[in-house]
Amino acid sequence: MDSPASSSRSPHTLFVDGNMQNLQGILAALRSAGFRITVAFDGLQGYEKAITSQPDVIVSELNLPRLDGIPLCRRLKANTLTTDIPVLFYSNQDDPQSRIQALEYGASDFISKSRPHDEVVARIRIHTGISQRLHSVRQQQPSMLIPDRPSQYSAIDSDDEVAVRIVMQYAQDNLAEDLSLPKLSALVSMNKKRLNRAFYNVCGCSAFEYIRDLRMRTAKHLLATTSLRTFTIAEDVGFSNSANFATAFLNKQGMTPSEYRRKMKQLRVSESMKNTNDV
Repeated sequence: MDSPASSSRSPHTLFVDGNMQNLQGILAALRSAGFRITVAFDGLQGYEKAITSQPDVIVSELNLPRLDGIPLCRRLKANTLTTDIPVLFYSNQDDPQSRIQALEYGASDFISKSRPHDEVVARIRIHTGISQRLHSVRQQQPSMLIPDRPSQYSAIDSDDEVAVRIVMQYAQDNLAEDLSLPKLSALVSMNKKRLNRAFYNVCGCSAFEYIRDLRMRTAKHLLATTSLRTFTIAEDVGFSNSANFATAFLNKQGMTPSEYRRKMKQLRVSESMKNTNDV
């Protein structure tokens, strides 16, 4: 539930934690400091409340019911309505690996629950101030809204769009790694059938087909624009060896990687000669 706001500009913080009893001290300290508090008891509820309430800052535990903290952060950062809201992790799980992973997936800060309440309030206040200033600047900018959509909140990203966006970005950044459907499903906390349905709804193809095409497009770009060996390109786009890559490339493009590279080189030479003659 929400506590009453002292003013329209009261800093608004969403807390996501499965055990609110342990947060009574910090919540009381924040309310005394003039903060408005919204609470959510699991990751999915936190995600939904972030969209509907648009807080200045989201403070989340790492370990959550229904949707864990890291997948929650991924969804928030992939949704256009919540991507700019700072996510702070406030957790007892304060090991270096957890902190680094949280920051790598878009968290703005990681605060141990062992820290004094005045320090926690100060750090939340810093991120709240940055968030409010960013929101104020954007409100002053000319509206870029689509006609017949009077509010920026009219075009809400669907769960399918958010999940597909997360997978697409992860695939682009980690093309050489294992991008199997079980791994991608775990990434977005969806079962395999649900993720494939999301890809069909958004892209008109399965997740496997999207990854395969992304690998081929990247391979073609590298073959056409670099002198990297075929073996290196095969590894860079996620094939176990150059033979498997060559077979997949031939089936897709109707020519071997070497033939494709020669063709692209000939096209560049022809285009260069044409430009020279035109001059």
